[in-house]
Amino acid sequence: MPDANPPAPSPTAAVDASELPGQVGILTLAPGARRPEHQSSRPVVLEVLSGGGRLLTSSWGERLLVTGDEVQLPAEERHALEAGADGLVLRVRRTAPCCEGC
Repeated sequence: MPDANPPAPSPTAAVDASELPGQVGILTLAPGARRPEHQSSRPVVLEVLSGGGRLLTSSWGERLLVTGDEVQLPAEERHALEAGADGLVLRVRRTAPCCEGC
């Protein structure tokens, strides 16, 4: 079973959680770094572990992120990330899609 609280990678590393095995990954962006617009075929939960920045989405526009925030993105939601002055460390969880009967 994967560690529920994996250590954060170095501040200069950028890990694409969609390329990690399993459904949980850590994404670390150095200060001012950007993650270009992308999307997931599954719903995604972003949890800000440290730092802050901006989340830009196709439907909500801009949202500021701070340590402790948790944001749920629906499947196929186009989004981009930008780290603030302190960098940005996120736990990214790709979740199972909801059933059609909900």
